[in-house]
Amino acid sequence: MDVEFDAIVDSINQGEGFSNITVKDETLKDINIKVSLEQLENIVVGNCYHIKCEPKVYKEKDVFVLNDIISVFEYYNYLELAKVLNKFYPSAPVNVEGTHKYVIDAINSIKNENISRITKEIYETYKNEFVIYPAATKFHHAYVGGLMYHTKTMLEVASKLLEIYSYMNKDLVFAGIILHDILKVKEFNSPIHPNYSVEGQLIGHLVLSALEIEKASIKLNIDSEEVLLLKHIVLSHHGQFEYGSPKKPMIKEAVLVSLIDNMDSKLTMLGEQLAETPANEFSQQVNVLERTRIFNHNIK
Repeated sequence: MDVEFDAIVDSINQGEGFSNITVKDETLKDINIKVSLEQLENIVVGNCYHIKCEPKVYKEKDVFVLNDIISVFEYYNYLELAKVLNKFYPSAPVNVEGTHKYVIDAINSIKNENISRITKEIYETYKNEFVIYPAATKFHHAYVGGLMYHTKTMLEVASKLLEIYSYMNKDLVFAGIILHDILKVKEFNSPIHPNYSVEGQLIGHLVLSALEIEKASIKLNIDSEEVLLLKHIVLSHHGQFEYGSPKKPMIKEAVLVSLIDNMDSKLTMLGEQLAETPANEFSQQVNVLERTRIFNHNIK
């Protein structure tokens, strides 16, 4: 009877007359599996797979023989995949389904028809990647699910601030937050140990997001001021030219989205740094806070 499990390939061993792989399951237990040379061609060390193997006795020893191996990216749907990756790679400290539901509820709360249709169109296009991609290659939210985690936290902060700054347009703020980083799924080449893609290096997620808004508006036959304002929010959300924004925020909602983005990126990284710092000691230099070392006081 086949045994099925998910695992990361830790090493490949090959010699005259034999080939096998050593994998780690979610308990980090090493499992040695005999594979054929043909099977070995598509196996990559460090990648995560759903594995089916058969226990057998070989030279009076209990062994596993590989029957089937498939990338978890092909085996699971996007929410299941997010939960599987969380078991094997550094990941956002959130409940995947709860976080995803929060973002969906925020999208569904947008009342302006044009803003709602554009946001839903783009989200549906990239939702599979959105739930698993990081928000950065290093520094803030640089782990599996970081993009969705960052987006959800920004939405939570915005909900509170909109109660105070009620002159803001909530639909523009929510849509701007959901769309501002979503094209990082094209800026990076992978959700695991990502590097910048060619598109990411030559164009970047701000411009890619604006182009996606334009593309969605044409597909949906929407020609309105909302399209222009959404493009401005995503193009200006880094706030300053030296931080990569082609424009500075020039509408009130763009100002708010930029400030929340900046705050969450810095405070999340600070919190993670302090979690590794003993009480009453200074942290390592926090890069996003101008390399300042922060004192981790013990006052409750």
